[in-house]
Amino acid sequence: HKHAMVAYKHIYNIDEEWTKKNRHMELTSSIHQIFAGIIRSQVLCKNCGSASNTYDPFTDLSLELNECGRVTECLSKFTTKETLGHNNAYFCDKCKRKSEASKQLTIHTLPNVLVLQLKRFSFMGMSGGKISKHVAFDQQVDMGKFLSRPTSGAKSNMYDLYGVLVHRGSSAQCGHYYSYVKHKGDRWYKCDDSQISPAGIAEVLEQRAYILFYACRGRRQESLIAPLLDERGVLSPVTSPSHRPMSSPSFRLPFNGHLP
Repeated sequence: HKHAMVAYKHIYNIDEEWTKKNRHMELTSSIHQIFAGIIRSQVLCKNCGSASNTYDPFTDLSLELNECGRVTECLSKFTTKETLGHNNAYFCDKCKRKSEASKQLTIHTLPNVLVLQLKRFSFMGMSGGKISKHVAFDQQVDMGKFLSRPTSGAKSNMYDLYGVLVHRGSSAQCGHYYSYVKHKGDRWYKCDDSQISPAGIAEVLEQRAYILFYACRGRRQESLIAPLLDERGVLSPVTSPSHRPMSSPSFRLPFNGHLP
């Protein structure tokens, strides 16, 4: 971890004194440098127009499949505005009262590797169930329209598909996992336990994917910590229960300032 911290500070020009006060293992680990990004949850008061923003790290996006035929439609649904009113009205600090508001999730900082989990499994009943329909996905995804700002902390908003995880079975309690992985020269291979065999892109795209892996065309240039700082340079807390995003990230990280 010490070597990772040295490299991290050098790449992103993080002040030594600040680092000593804010040693957050989660945001400087190799896993998070590869897979993590930042989600912004914004609540906008319709009475006064003031905005309340909270930022949360994520290592994958968990996408609802209902009424969606393509992964891009799932992403659009993930970032669709939600109206808050009546029983779940928003208390505006500026208006000093509850008022109608809109709530929206957007991607604030893109990860180097984008992991999309399609929510196929249901855990209702004894064994649950599974959404088995085919959801189309593309070899390239432009994340530009799902961002909260013009710049996303990366050189490019374009991602290329390089891994597909598939579950064969009727529920999360049973079945078998296998994957497709892209190698050099855009050659795809099916990895099924110890069996590795060539596969064509047509075979890959017809799979009923469970998890998709996309690699960004440009490495992330921004520190993961930077979007979480307020104007005083203090790390913002994680989202409070009353302001949690509509679809919470699968992994929520504690910010207690202490290493294990």
